[in-house]
Formats: sequence, C-alpha cells, structure tokens
Amino acid sequence: MEFVVLTDSGSDVPLQLAQELGIYIVPDRIIRADGTEYLDREQISIDDVLEWQYRNEVIRTSQPPPAAFYEVMEKAAATGKPILAIILTSKLSGTYQSAKIAMEMVDAPIVLWDSRSVSIGTGIFAILAAKMAKAGYSLEQTLKTLKDTQKSLKILALFDSLTYLRRGGRIGRAQEVFGTLVGAKPILEVTIEGTLEPKKKVVGGRQRALSYMARELATYAERFKDDVLLVAAHTDTPKDLEALVNSVKKTISPKIEVLSRLGPAITAHGGPGLTAMGVGIAPKEIEGFTLDLSKMTY
Repeated sequence: MEFVVLTDSGSDVPLQLAQELGIYIVPDRIIRADGTEYLDREQISIDDVLEWQYRNEVIRTSQPPPAAFYEVMEKAAATGKPILAIILTSKLSGTYQSAKIAMEMVDAPIVLWDSRSVSIGTGIFAILAAKMAKAGYSLEQTLKTLKDTQKSLKILALFDSLTYLRRGGRIGRAQEVFGTLVGAKPILEVTIEGTLEPKKKVVGGRQRALSYMARELATYAERFKDDVLLVAAHTDTPKDLEALVNSVKKTISPKIEVLSRLGPAITAHGGPGLTAMGVGIAPKEIEGFTLDLSKMTY
C-alpha cells in the first residue's frame, strides 16, 4: 500500500469493512436529550437512535474534537505511510475543521480531502481510495480519480420529514417549510458544492416520490454507459431501497454498486423514512464490485 485512508464515522463505512480495507475511522458524537453522549457506532447503534426518534426524542450530534482526530491520525501515521483523510462535507459539518486542526499537530504527511458529500456519498470515496491503495496506485493518482468521480456524483434523498434536519441546523426554517405540504414528500439533493438543497416536492405519496427519484437518476446515469457507480442507503426502509435500486437497474447496469444503511450520526439528522441514492462515473482503475454493507457490522 502506498498510503492509508482515514475518514469520520459520518461516512457510514461499517467497522467490519473498515477493518478489511484498513480504513481508520474517527467517531462522531451522538447526544441524547438528557445530555448523555455516545461515540457513534462504538457505543450506540442505528436502531438505538431510531427508537428514540420514534418516541419523538430530540437527538443531536457533535463532530469529533481535534483530539479524537489526533489520536487516530497518530495511529495511522505509525504505519510510516502518507495519510489520505476523506472527510464529511465542510458545508454541513465542523468535522473538516476539527481534522484540519489535528492534522497540523501530527508529524506525518497528511492530505485532507473534503468529500463534499455525506454518509455513503463520503464513504464510497474512502472505499475507492482504500481499494486503489491496496492495488498500488499512488496518492496523487487516487486523488485525481476521486475528484473525477466527485464531479459526476448526483445524490438524491427522500425524507419523510425535514424536522430532524432543521433541529440539527442543517437546513433553515424556510427550507423545512418546503417539505410541509400535506401529502407531499420532500426530495433534497447533495450539490457538487457539498450543500443540501431542495430538489422537488412530490405530491401523491412515497411510492410516487421513489419513482421520480428512479427516473431522475437513471436518466442521469445513462451518460456513463458501462461505467456507472451506484450508491444507495436508508435508515429503516429496506424494501423501499430495494425497489428503488431495482427500478434504476432496469435502465442501467452499474459497474460498482454499494448498498448501505445510514449510521447513527446521519440518522440523527435524517430521521426515520430516509432513503437516498447516488449515481456517478465509476473509476476505470478499479474492477467492478458489489457490496451490501447493510449486512455488515456497523
């Protein structure tokens, strides 16, 4: 391996896969209404967060402090290899800033890269980078490949409610109102700049909203022909995710396909009923593969 990969738990890379690929993970913090704080995935599960949300408990998150990044960066630096740190979008979280502060305290070559995405949209870059490192690609070539995929990645997310995003400060009150029309389901897009913006309100229920997402993403992905990358994730809607993936695959045949479940930190902001999918160009440097991360240990 020419370098090692580090990311934060907001990337939703399962711990099991991280161990297999040699990815270092820095955990976010999950905070309950009574102030009790947990390390993302190390001390709390996705289902714990959902159970509290079903009871209408307000769950907050906090980015890893610089000290947490420093500790994991030091472990990664002990390998003697350069570190590629792939971090949650700086436009929605302070995680990038924490990593930047920590990086300056570590005596090792570290490249800090803003994924401009969230959840598996960040995680897919960590996975691709780790696979390229194992295949012997240089850090410079890997970054070029990641940037090409980043420019192409289009992610849409269907929410049951935008209340959780507003509570966490990820959107404002005006954007929350976007999703309050009775009978309408809000779809948001992760933009190329790494922000989360309203895409469409679909009137007529959840299935119609999923159909809209499938059409939009399949049409967009056709331009990549045989080199399609597909990522998809959910909080508690596995059947919806399966239907969405199957619908898109009627039009395209992904070279790389990664299905996942959103982790505790992302679930805290997305809430129950969140289903997301992204498509982009698959790197030519990597052979095709399919991963169902929802079956792995988070």
